[in-house]
Amino acid sequence: GEIPLNGAQGRVTLAFSVSDSTIAQVDADERTLRALVPGVVTVTVRANGAVGSRTVRVLARIPNQAPGPVAGNLTFASVEAAETHSCGFTVDGAVYCWGNNSYLGATLDGADTAWTPRRVEVPVPAVQLGVGAAHNCVAGADGAVYCWGANGYGQAGGARVPVAVAGVRFVAVTAGTGHTCALTATQEAWCWGLDEHGQLGTTASEERCGSPPSYCRPRPAPVATALRFQQLEAGSVQTCGLAVDGAVYCWGAGSLGRAEPLPDVCRAFPRTGPGGGRAVPCSRTPLRVADGARFVALDASRRNSLSTGDPAAMSRLCAVREDGAVYCW
Repeated sequence: GEIPLNGAQGRVTLAFSVSDSTIAQVDADERTLRALVPGVVTVTVRANGAVGSRTVRVLARIPNQAPGPVAGNLTFASVEAAETHSCGFTVDGAVYCWGNNSYLGATLDGADTAWTPRRVEVPVPAVQLGVGAAHNCVAGADGAVYCWGANGYGQAGGARVPVAVAGVRFVAVTAGTGHTCALTATQEAWCWGLDEHGQLGTTASEERCGSPPSYCRPRPAPVATALRFQQLEAGSVQTCGLAVDGAVYCWGAGSLGRAEPLPDVCRAFPRTGPGGGRAVPCSRTPLRVADGARFVALDASRRNSLSTGDPAAMSRLCAVREDGAVYCW
């Protein structure tokens, strides 16, 4: 609507402001109001000494159609996005999340969604972050990994709020759909959580978690390899690692970046639902991707659900080669 300006004459320069920039923000160039969260704000416009205002009720946020700044005036050192939420940590190591409240580890007073970053109370500053499909982890400055969110397979340590993963000290962590992996100071890979597709890189687990039950390993176990890694990325049903020599290795099921048949067979614990109980080609040990190539960075996508019966459709992974070329599989 229009905001009347009483007393403004001649050529005017407009200056806009809002009473609460966490609810809505004004784009002065476009002269539009951008909704952030439901609430009530007063929009004020000034021109040549004249002042006008109007109260606006924001009923719902309209998703961004183009990139825009995250509200809150925070300066982040790192940020990661999942399908329905995002997390990051600031330059001083404070952790914030926004999006679906089920996975945030932040108190939202019963709200389903956090439209702006909410502080997650991790006991120590974060030095590295892993955002999974439904759980999150950070590597803390004290050498512990803290996780929170969905925990049906032991992947998050057992709480909606951050808790330390017991037993091993880590310097980096990655969170997938149902599993978590981390690196020690000596660059060894360890994994825990869902183990139906060999994504933990260990011998087959006989332990069962969740409902319906699935094979799992709720405590960290070393990946069965002598390789040392500089980075790990957990997908939905696989994990990939960037070795210290620049080679990329993957293990699990689905897309492992190889044309050859996978050497092992993984079998989901008999259960209802698509894919339940059927045999799936997999590899429980790391396999080299793109033999001879050297890479400098690695990234993975993951789905919120493992309900599809096709492991190859659950994740996509990409790596940046030394010359800048990008490989995806």
